[in-house]
Parts: sequence; structure tokens; C-alpha cells
Amino acid sequence: MSIEAKSLIDSLIDTYNPTSVLPFIGSDGFYHFLYLTYHKDTYKFYIGKHTTPDLDDGYIGSGGHFIRALKKHGKSSFINIRLLFLDNEIEAYLKEAELVTEEFIRKYRDDLKVCYNLKSGGSGGSIYLSEDTRAKIKETNGKPEVKVKRSLAAKESMSRPEVKAKISQSLKEALASPEARAKMSKASKESNARPEVKDKHSQAIKEALASPEVKAKLSKAIREANARPEVKAKLSKAIKESHARPEVKAKISQSLKEALASPEARAKISQSLKEAHARPEVKAKHSKAIKEAHARPEVKDKHSQAIREANARPEVKAKRSIAIKEYMSRPEVKAKHSQAIKEAHARPEVKAKRSIAIKEAHARPEVKAKKSKAMKERQSYKEMILHSTEETKKVHSSELLEYLKGGWRLTSKSIRLYKGTENKNHDLNSSNWKKEIEKKKEEAHLILIELLEGGWQIGTLPKEVVGTEPDGVGEGEVKEYSGEYCDKRKMWSLF
Repeated sequence: MSIEAKSLIDSLIDTYNPTSVLPFIGSDGFYHFLYLTYHKDTYKFYIGKHTTPDLDDGYIGSGGHFIRALKKHGKSSFINIRLLFLDNEIEAYLKEAELVTEEFIRKYRDDLKVCYNLKSGGSGGSIYLSEDTRAKIKETNGKPEVKVKRSLAAKESMSRPEVKAKISQSLKEALASPEARAKMSKASKESNARPEVKDKHSQAIKEALASPEVKAKLSKAIREANARPEVKAKLSKAIKESHARPEVKAKISQSLKEALASPEARAKISQSLKEAHARPEVKAKHSKAIKEAHARPEVKDKHSQAIREANARPEVKAKRSIAIKEYMSRPEVKAKHSQAIKEAHARPEVKAKRSIAIKEAHARPEVKAKKSKAMKERQSYKEMILHSTEETKKVHSSELLEYLKGGWRLTSKSIRLYKGTENKNHDLNSSNWKKEIEKKKEEAHLILIELLEGGWQIGTLPKEVVGTEPDGVGEGEVKEYSGEYCDKRKMWSLF
């Protein structure tokens, strides 16, 4: 094996990257390409140009020296690689001449003896091109109209089904090898990293996307691709992995902040979200996703903790309180809320649950004490009215007699009284008083004054327990009072 020959072959493969070469038919209807054929073991090689209407014609080289080696070792001992496709035969000869020079022949054929080529490139077959002729060909091929003509011919050729099929098959065969794919990927990355390639690629994409039909076609293709489950799963995984990286998170956060810094951008995003969320299918999808997420224990705990922490902040409490008050003050909300409460309370299971909760709450000593205090305060005051001025006020029971003597009257229909161990209900405004009702009301109040002056007290005595009155109140053994003794009123508060 020749190290020099292997080094040259590796260099040619790296330069031309044959795995990425796309076969195409030239403007004359033929394939024109440069190829490299070398022996598997010795790496002795032959570089040539070939023109053919059929890529599968089996041709791998010519020349007396190479033909004899082919007969000696057999075709299976050689590897054939296509290096470069060109538009016509003359271009192919010119490229061969650039590669296989006289100096190349002297070094690899004469000195190292690792080359089957007998002469320099560009002079094979019956065609010989002088330097002047080659220069003229290059000048002609550089003209814009010639380039356009060649481009149109190549496009027309590439649009034919048989050509597409052959190219597709060639690519599949080339990409079947992992090494070939890796090499092709590397070459493509290096090529796309060059500024001029980037600019050209960017310009081509912009021009293509400026066409409405291209946009529509691309949009349709993307939607169809993204609708496939395997693509969705792959895309979702890739996005999650990407967004999990700190640098990506920071970049997204910064981009959002910059975008949302503009009021116009915020308004536009808000409008887009509203329109999207107004669509029934989006609502249903969003609702389902939220329910599934909130059903997970870890999400529930996290959500609950976040709400508690937020609601514990004073500014949040104040803001929420104001918002709730404003919201609940709206008539339609009040009506809706009232209706919802009525419907809920009408359900048997809610009734039972509320009943149990109320009983448990009222059984607690602190609730009893609070309720008792509120009731005592409420029952200790009576609403009175002065008919001469229509003035009303709340009067404490201890001052009631004084106000009654001063012309004030109670607004309640009746009042409970007790004396010793006796209870009674004194009517002040009865629906049975059909005649002279105002006169009877006044008479009832005068009687009330007499009762209060005669020792009757406002309140009610219980009858179920036995005990003793405190010193200075009543005489002998009487039933025990369940309330507390009021020093101000000099009586039991029985409510």
C-alpha cells in the first residue's frame, strides 16, 4: 500500500465530498462528471472524466495501463467515486485538466508509480484543447446569459421523473452508510459556516418566502408534519430539553422583557391571546390541560403554597379586598351569587353538611360566648320614636322608663316582661286592634309605664333550672337564671 496514494485519495474525498454530490444532466442531455477509481489494497488510482446518458453503465475508467490492471485484478478489487458533475463535456475536460496536470503525472505516475493515468487531463479521447481555447471557453461560460441558459437547462433536466428517480436512488445509496452521512454533515456545516454561503442562503430563502404560493405550500407542509404524533412528541421533547438549559431560559426571558417593554407589543399580544382563547376548540383544550395539571398532587401543593404566600402580602390583601367589594357590588353579580347560594343550599347533602358545621361551631365555647354577647347587646337596646318630631333612636333598657315618661314610644309590636318568677308578653301594637288603634297603642304604653314602675323588668326568665337569686334581688328560693347579672340594669340578662 502506498501512503502517498492513500493520502491523495483522502484529500480528494475531503475536497469534493462525493457523498454530497448531486447528479444532474447537462444542457446537452448527458451526464458529465469527474471520477476517481482506486485499488482497495494498493490505493493505486485513476482519475478521469466520463460522459454518459446512463449513470448505471458500469464504467469505472479507461486507458491502456488501467485496463490491463482491471483485467488482472478484477472489477471487484476497485472502488469508483464520482467527484464532481458538470454541465457539458468541455467543462468536464477543463476540470480534469486543472486536476491532472503534467506535474501531477510526473510525481504520481513517474516517481511514485501509484497512478494509472498515462497523460495529463483534458486531452483524453479525440478532443485536444489549447490554452487559448480553454481561456475562451472559461470567458464564454462566465457570461450571465450563458449561466441563465445553463440554469434553465439544468432545471428542465431535474424536473424529469426519470432524472428525479435516479438522483433519489443515488442519494439513498450514498446516505446508507453512517460514515458517509457523518462526512456529508460535517462538510455541509463547514460550507454553511462561510459568510458568503450564509448570505446567499438567506437571500434565497427571503426571495422564496416572498411568494404567496410558496408561503401557503410551506405552511401546509408544516401543519401536516406537526400533526403527526411522532413529530409532536419529538418536537415537544426537543423544546423541553432546549428550554431547560439556563442560557436558553435567560435568552427567552430577556427577549420577552424587551418585547413587552413596548405598549404596542403588549396590546398586540393581548389582542392575539383574546382572539385565540375565544375560539371554542382552544377553550376546550386549555380547560382540559388546566384540569389535568391541577389534578397532579405536586401541582396542587405548589399552587396552594404560591396562593397562600401571595395572599399573605398586605398589598395583595388590600387589592383583593377592593376588587371583591367592587365585583360583589354589581347588581348582576349579587343576583347571580344569591341564586347560586339558594340552589346550593337547596341540595340535601349541602343542607346536612351545613347543619353539622353550624352545630359544631355553636358547640365551641368561644362561639357561644361571642353569640351570647352579641345577643345581649342587641336585646339591651330598643328602638323608640318621638311622634311629635318623627325622631327615632336606640335606647338602653335601663333608660326605657325615663324615655317613656318623656313621650317616646316603642316601635316594636310587643315586649317581654318578668317579675320574680313570672313572665308575660305585653302587646303594644296588635293586628286585632281594628278600631281606635292609635288610642289603644297609647293606652298600652301607659300600662307599660305602670308595669315598669310596679317592679316589672324587661326580659324573660327561664323555667327549667332551680337556684338562688343574688343578694338584694327578690326573696326566698327561686328558679336559677341562666344568664348573667347586670349591675347597670340591676337584673338578670336572659337572652
